[in-house]
Parts: sequence; structure tokens; C-alpha cells
Amino acid sequence: MRKVLAGVAMAAALAGVNLGVAAPANAAIDTGGNCVDRCLYLYYNTGYAGSRFVMSYTGSGTNGIPDLAGYHFVTAGTGQGQAVKNNAASAMATFPGAGTSWVIYFSSGYNGACDAIKAYQEVEYAYQLKNTYNENASARFLTYTPSDCYRFGS
Repeated sequence: MRKVLAGVAMAAALAGVNLGVAAPANAAIDTGGNCVDRCLYLYYNTGYAGSRFVMSYTGSGTNGIPDLAGYHFVTAGTGQGQAVKNNAASAMATFPGAGTSWVIYFSSGYNGACDAIKAYQEVEYAYQLKNTYNENASARFLTYTPSDCYRFGS
């Protein structure tokens, strides 16, 4: 039996299949709830209420999560355990300085309508998302602000 299980594990490893918990989209994105420097907090309810999901970006340049499927609101409050994808109503972002943005997209793969939280201060807020209210599928940190997004913080 051990040989069979070892064979299955080896086959899964060779095929690139992860039998455990899904890893973040990129090693530079931390979704463990820790906020180190550049963080996006997505809230289940308007006004930064309810359960929240935290993404922290520890890399350089641009990076994010191209599909929020599989991620869940984890803190206590309304919405705890619910999927993040298509359920965020408000957001807060922290920045190490001006000139960067967290961008939330309507569709997976950083596509579709978007809301940008642009850094003018250390912390910026989106009391209620406009283009991605309960229709959010991906998010990423950018070193610029896309001109076609609704802008918070400007």
C-alpha cells in the first residue's frame, strides 16, 4: 500500500498537480493575513465591514492574483468563509509611497472594468467599490494607475 501511495504522490509531482492547499498566485503575494508593506484589504460589506481578505505584495514591479477563485474571506464577521471572487464590496489599501496603485478587476486575468486605489497617502480607501462591487475576479499591485479605471484616492 505504501508503494502505491508513493507512486501516486510521485506521479502527481511529475504532472505538476498539487495535492495540498493551493499556493498564492506568486511567491511575492502573501494571502496569509499578514500586512507587511503594500496591502489590499477586500471587505465583504460596504464601509470596510464584515469579514476581510488581505493580500500583501512583497516584491517589486507589478504582481497580483489573476483569479480570486479559491480564496475566502477569513476574519470574523458577515461573509466569513465566503468566496472573495465576486463578493467584495469595499477595500482599503496601504502603500510605501505615492505613485502606485492596487487595481481590482471585474474579470479574471486582470481584464474588464476596474477600480484603482491610487496612493496619495500611506492608506487609501474605497468605501464602496464602483466598477467591481460584488463583481471582482482579480487584483494586482501596479507601479502606475490605469487611466480607464475608476480612481479612488485621487
